[in-house]
Amino acid sequence: MSAYRLEMPTIPLEDWRARAACGPEEPLWDDRVEGETETQRDVRHGRALAVCNNACPVREMCGDAVDPRFDEGVRGGHILPTLWAQHTEQEAELVRLLRKGWTLDQAVRGAHRHARRSQAS
Repeated sequence: MSAYRLEMPTIPLEDWRARAACGPEEPLWDDRVEGETETQRDVRHGRALAVCNNACPVREMCGDAVDPRFDEGVRGGHILPTLWAQHTEQEAELVRLLRKGWTLDQAVRGAHRHARRSQAS
C-alpha cells in the first residue's frame, strides 16, 4: 500500500489582488496619501468602502489578508480598526471552542458563525 498526498492548488497572493475592484494601483484603500486632509481621506475611504461592498469579488480574501502591523486604511469592506476588532473577537471565539474540545474544523466553522452573528447585530 502506497501513501500519497493530494496536492492542493495554490492561488498566488498577487492573483486575488489583481482581481480586486479597487485595482492594485488605486490608492482608494490606503491610509496615507501625502498632502491629503482628514476630510479628503474620509471621502476617499467612503469611496473605497463603496467599491469593496458593492463590486469587489475578492473582498473576503482582502479582509483575511490584513496584517495589523503594517496595513492601514480600508481592507475587505472595513476601515481597519473595525476589521482588527472583528478578527480579534473571532480568534477569541476559536480559542474558546478549542478549549471546549471541539476539533479544529468545527471550531473554525463555529468562530465564523459567531463572527457573522456579531456583524448582523
